[in-house]
Amino acid sequence: METTVIKTFNDSFEANLALAKLAENGISAVLEHDTVMINPGNINNQFIQLKVMNYDVEKAVLVLDMVEME
Repeated sequence: METTVIKTFNDSFEANLALAKLAENGISAVLEHDTVMINPGNINNQFIQLKVMNYDVEKAVLVLDMVEME
């Protein structure tokens, strides 16, 4: 089954809140972590992708939009 990234976070707390909100609404989702290291300057950015099944994309986006409006 195919998944789609619906949102990218820099903060694991926010990513996990979104994951929990989707679960409350019956939507299965996963978090995938990517770390980007850039030298010089020692920039270390973590990008956390929130992924859902393709058939849940529209519903998941609506749920997250409603959360942002609160």
